[in-house]
Amino acid sequence: MFDVPTISAIVTAASVIAGVLFAVIQFRNLVQTRQTDLIMRLYSDFRTQLNAKWLKLMSAQFKGYEDFAEKYSVSELIEVGMFYEGLGVLASRKLVDIKLIDQLFGTPVIMTWEKFKPVIEGLRKQLGAPSYGWHTEYLYNHLIELAPWSKRAPK
Repeated sequence: MFDVPTISAIVTAASVIAGVLFAVIQFRNLVQTRQTDLIMRLYSDFRTQLNAKWLKLMSAQFKGYEDFAEKYSVSELIEVGMFYEGLGVLASRKLVDIKLIDQLFGTPVIMTWEKFKPVIEGLRKQLGAPSYGWHTEYLYNHLIELAPWSKRAPK
């Protein structure tokens, strides 16, 4: 059979494996908790600091970039856009779960991008910055794939 040193070695090895598994599970839970905390803080900031600006932007009536620039301040669009850029960076670097972003910000991001795409393209030309709004566009493209009503959504 097994002698005491062999049994002791088996128990020690099993304890180490159990400890490593426990640490991995705890680390995964910590990462999820931190992601959730980050997104909820961003959601709170959006609700308290940007929601009124977003609603004002969404009520804007315009026919392209030039018309928008004549009638409205681009600064509010840039402010809301920078927030979406931040979400897009987090999503593109896989620092947060895209499904969590979708559940809290999906519809506003999709609505904003679809309405302001011509304005953002105009800003890209005016600023000479073809990558301006790239992370927002990245975010839009991934969120539209998750939208159940989208033609691109998985069946």
